[in-house]
Amino acid sequence: MGEADDAFVNSEKLSLKQNMLWNSIGSLVYFGCQWVITVLVVRLSSNFFDAGVLALGMAVANVVTPIGYFRNRALQISDEDGRYRSGQYVALRILTLAASLAFALGYIALTCPISSLLPVFVYCVFASSVVLVDVFHGIDQKAFRMDIIGKSQIIRGVASIAVFAACFSATGSLTVTFLAMALVVYGVIFLYDVPHSRRLDPLLKPDFDWRQLRSLFALCIPLAVGLFLCNATSSIPRQLLGDMYGESALGVYASVAAPVAIIQMGANYIYSPVLGVFSKLNHTGERRAFLLLLLKILLAIGALVVACIVLFELFGPAFLVLLFGSEIEGYM
Repeated sequence: MGEADDAFVNSEKLSLKQNMLWNSIGSLVYFGCQWVITVLVVRLSSNFFDAGVLALGMAVANVVTPIGYFRNRALQISDEDGRYRSGQYVALRILTLAASLAFALGYIALTCPISSLLPVFVYCVFASSVVLVDVFHGIDQKAFRMDIIGKSQIIRGVASIAVFAACFSATGSLTVTFLAMALVVYGVIFLYDVPHSRRLDPLLKPDFDWRQLRSLFALCIPLAVGLFLCNATSSIPRQLLGDMYGESALGVYASVAAPVAIIQMGANYIYSPVLGVFSKLNHTGERRAFLLLLLKILLAIGALVVACIVLFELFGPAFLVLLFGSEIEGYM
């Protein structure tokens, strides 16, 4: 790393609060944009069929993307001793991402209606952009530069919703729309995220050291299996609902259930930025500080859950009608 890059890394490090703020803002914008897309697909369609196809794509993506993630970011951030190089994390992510898309092809062919095969797979390609960029965000987070992550999420979120609105309005085709969205967000990753991460760690070029990759793969298996099963518990029932009652019923369900994702996303915003701090406290044996931080995180998540339950109870029905129109009232 040159002197200019050293200065870039050291002078721009953010505090924990700044990192959490950037992570929260970026994540809220990105996932908020993805949620708005579920509203737009209803508003721009004459029925709930397209919403059902989108919901099916999201459900399938939630099943297959854990294979791509392979949960190695948690290990990447907590690798205090530098056991594995950044390029090895990137190499493993490329391999697991390719495996997840190959799995998606077979899984979609076996579980989805023929009419939905192509748009669902193209949506999985789009959704996998988050899997790819995640490994570069691990480099950013380890360097305490989550402002880069937040800005990336904002750019990709706004770009994806703009492309969806423009392309779906013009073509009425979800397949074409998802393809256009994928091209745009992958472009952002290679033009924005990769250059910034390379300045923080120039050793991010994929390093296919097979001995190291086998070791890294073995360490990540328990985490990957856990993530896969956790996602499957919510995604597979959605697919079964679509199989039994059709895409329109699934579109209705997804529209009504979408706001509940606020709890899951909010918990992730609270926890993810401090993962590196947990690792450092554990590495240095500061047990009391570790447990105190854990208690604060749990209390914050608990407060979020209670607040959301109260807000959903008071304003949920009116909010859904405002978003989706009066036709949603019969499905509250």
